[in-house]
Amino acid sequence: MCSLLRFGTLRFSQPLSTTQQTGVSCSSHYYLPFIPHTQGPQAMLDDMNTLIDSLKKRTLELEKQLSASYADVDRISLDLCKLRSRLLEDGVIKYLERQA
Repeated sequence: MCSLLRFGTLRFSQPLSTTQQTGVSCSSHYYLPFIPHTQGPQAMLDDMNTLIDSLKKRTLELEKQLSASYADVDRISLDLCKLRSRLLEDGVIKYLERQA
């Protein structure tokens, strides 16, 4: 769908939507903005800095989501341990009641 050009820019074979042109992510894919070769070095540098900033923001968002996922896993693990303990306690009590 795209090919590398000099200065690390990408050229897409299909037209990009407005969000893709600005470097905004779409589901799990990230689209780099198209940078024409007519831009000067400073403009290209500014565009790349903007892209780097947006990638950093997206990375932070993903790290927050990952942290939330870890918190969910920890919470569920704790709930399962409590449930297991309650089941074991109930099972032992029932066993003792049958013996008496």
